[in-house]
Amino acid sequence: MITTTYISQASESYSDEDLLKLLAQCHRNNTASGVTGMLLFGNTTFVQCLEGEQANVDELLVKIGADPRHTGIKVLRRAPIVARNFSEWTMGFEQVTKGALAEVPGLCNFGLGDFNPEYLESNPEMVETLLRWGRRA
Repeated sequence: MITTTYISQASESYSDEDLLKLLAQCHRNNTASGVTGMLLFGNTTFVQCLEGEQANVDELLVKIGADPRHTGIKVLRRAPIVARNFSEWTMGFEQVTKGALAEVPGLCNFGLGDFNPEYLESNPEMVETLLRWGRRA
């Protein structure tokens, strides 16, 4: 099994209804392919962690790469894993807001404006902290 985390930029604005539709699609696709993970969204930025069998994750990444709803996909981390971190979720989700960030332990000088591809690519430890926060349930 592998885990892969990527960041991307939304190519359009997302309403709550749009996000619900996206999550429903993620649940369907991930259930069918045995992939689990977490999606964070805020400030027009996506951070997604996917985990599962390598062929299934790679196939999903090809589909994601062709999706016009976002651009600038950059893989931050790809590594083999023995156990899943998000085994309970075909796709967990957290909307990153100023209020939500105030609840994240370990993020002292990190604000919503920092939740962008350039900052996150340069600060992968922040991405890991945010994913741990999303996993807190």
